[in-house]
Amino acid sequence: MKPDLAVVEQPQSVQRYRIRDGVVRVERKESIILVSPDDGTSVRMSPVAEELMTLLAQGAHFDQLATKLREKHPTALDLSPKLSGFLGQLARAGLLDNGDKAAPRSWRAPRLVVFHPDRVAALVARGIKLLPTWLTWSLLYLALFIAVLGVAGLIWAGQLPPLSGVVTEFSGWGFAIFVLLVVPLHEASHAIACRLAGAPVGVAGVVMHGWLVPGPFVETSQSYRLRERSKRFWIPAAGPVINLLATGAAAWGLLLIGPRYPDAPAILSYVFLLGAIFIYLDTNPLSPSDGSHMLEAILDDELVRRSALSKKRSRLSARKNVAIYRIACSTHLQASAVLAYFWWTM
Repeated sequence: MKPDLAVVEQPQSVQRYRIRDGVVRVERKESIILVSPDDGTSVRMSPVAEELMTLLAQGAHFDQLATKLREKHPTALDLSPKLSGFLGQLARAGLLDNGDKAAPRSWRAPRLVVFHPDRVAALVARGIKLLPTWLTWSLLYLALFIAVLGVAGLIWAGQLPPLSGVVTEFSGWGFAIFVLLVVPLHEASHAIACRLAGAPVGVAGVVMHGWLVPGPFVETSQSYRLRERSKRFWIPAAGPVINLLATGAAAWGLLLIGPRYPDAPAILSYVFLLGAIFIYLDTNPLSPSDGSHMLEAILDDELVRRSALSKKRSRLSARKNVAIYRIACSTHLQASAVLAYFWWTM
């Protein structure tokens, strides 16, 4: 029986490697990255890899690429294995038009796509842009100040709900308000911020974290196209901002409305606790979250989380960035642990 030629792997000398159409080349302050047009998957280019881009744009065999490197770096060792690894990285990221078909794609949690929010987000962003920029930022910072003032006032008045109440004093109405109002606003804010920054929004729906816990998501991966750090920072930061505003609103509700209505304190306290908990979860840089994306934007390095949390990948980022990220993770973890301890035992 003849073998099925369609599944026989081609040798490297026969394969033709070519960068896919639509792949975006983004120049950053200290690096150059290639971004997938599909899901925003990115690969950083080293100066040596950058020398191959002309050939990869046209399409080239492995031997042609290797010859190019040997001409440029005649004394370099292990060029072929390194080139093979680089091409495999491009293939796994989905950046090659017809590269290593056998390379597996990165694992991704199962997702259920519900709708495409790009048009609505663009419409809202267009409306916001009608306001003067200074007024938009002033209103945002004023709202954040009022929210923080409400939380501080609640603490000063001795009415801070105990953290243990999230378990011992469950409120169905409070939970429903948070899930049906705060969570959708959180995700919508990411989409609107993405459109305000000038990047398109992908799909929205539900993702299964760890294959067990469902959670909403909005795909803003095309934000990697943006060069400005501030724009890339505010897209993930928009979610925690909504959580803080919700927490502040609940705090003001407890101070002003709670005493008048007997059922209000339990509902508002639960919204307050969930808001505070999700501020922590969403700003946690240890996991892929709004917090990690915010820190990656500040450091101008989308790979710094992987670099900082894995010794094998530490070479992907500058040592300075890796050190800063690890310090940020440690500080966030320790500060939140101390805060949670005193809040739980109060």
